[in-house]
Amino acid sequence: MLGLASTLAFGGFVLDTRLADGRYLTLLRSGPEPAEWLETTALRYWYQTAFEAVVLGVVLAGVAHAVLYFLKRAWDQAQETREADN
Repeated sequence: MLGLASTLAFGGFVLDTRLADGRYLTLLRSGPEPAEWLETTALRYWYQTAFEAVVLGVVLAGVAHAVLYFLKRAWDQAQETREADN
C-alpha cells in the first residue's frame, strides 16, 4: 500500500488492474522505471469498508432526521391544539 501511495504521489500512474486468484493487482508505472504489478487487496478491502460505512452513516442520519422531524411536527401540532383548548 505504501508503494502505491508513493508511486501515485510522485507522478506514477495505473496502467491496468486485474483480479487473479482472489487478489487484486494493479499495474503501476513510475517515471522511467518498468511497470510492475502491485497487490492492492488490502487497500481495496479498506476502501470498500470505508465506503460502506459512509453510505450506512448517511442513510442512518437521514432516517434519524426524518424521525426527529415528524416527532417535532407532531409535538408542535399537539401544542397548538392544547393552546386552542385553553
